[in-house]
Amino acid sequence: MIKFSKDVDMTDWGDGWFREMSEADIGPCLQILAERDEDDAAAAEATFARDLLGYFVVGRGNRVYGVSGATPIDGTNASYVLGWTAVARDRSTEDVRKLIQEVVDRLQAAGGRKIFAQVSDYIDPDDGDIYAPMRRSLTEIGFAQEVRHRDYYDRQESQVIYSLRLRSPQPIDVIPDRRGIRLTDIDEIAETDDAYWLSWELSEEADVLTREDFERVFDTVRQVSARCIFMAFPSGISAVSNLMQIAGFRFDGRLLDLYDDGVDELRFRYDF
Repeated sequence: MIKFSKDVDMTDWGDGWFREMSEADIGPCLQILAERDEDDAAAAEATFARDLLGYFVVGRGNRVYGVSGATPIDGTNASYVLGWTAVARDRSTEDVRKLIQEVVDRLQAAGGRKIFAQVSDYIDPDDGDIYAPMRRSLTEIGFAQEVRHRDYYDRQESQVIYSLRLRSPQPIDVIPDRRGIRLTDIDEIAETDDAYWLSWELSEEADVLTREDFERVFDTVRQVSARCIFMAFPSGISAVSNLMQIAGFRFDGRLLDLYDDGVDELRFRYDF
């Protein structure tokens, strides 16, 4: 697994410095995120409690005024997702762009293949489109929108997924995987209101899934007023399209080359 170097010292960064995040930075970073959205700060607190590897902070003097990073996506060949990214209110949009660019440059130097970024389009009643600077910074750097999941976080709040390729593609020979699929678990998606993720695994012994198998899952989450269910699969699994049609899911987007060059992630949703 590719990791950022752990020997990054405090380095000059414009009018301040840039270095790896430490435990002492967690409080200031959570305050910065809470300035934008308190839910972001709460979710980031859980992230930082697990691991700080791949996260960086920027500051001036004794003050931290920005945070960003990237973490590897499990099961992929050097694909990463942009982590919690924000700067203090008194800093400029240019700081957001510069901070993301620094993370991208370091990840590219470390051998990353592709980086994805997940951003909300939430409109705050008081502050308006609070994630606009992030989306604008991503496009200025060269990220392209790949998927928009409408009403993902909540009604009228979508998830927009962007990506940036970090090295030239080298497509692999993809052998179709004809194993069966077994449903394993369903959980509410973090940071959403009543959106769920249905997990699965491949198995040689798995029975052919039927509409009734999915209906049992639907009945369970209907009891907790679920709005929608999402599933995602590598494009090389043969049974996916027919299975999703049987279950009543609809295709909701494709993340190109997420698993490897030539192996996309296919995303599906079921709305109640």
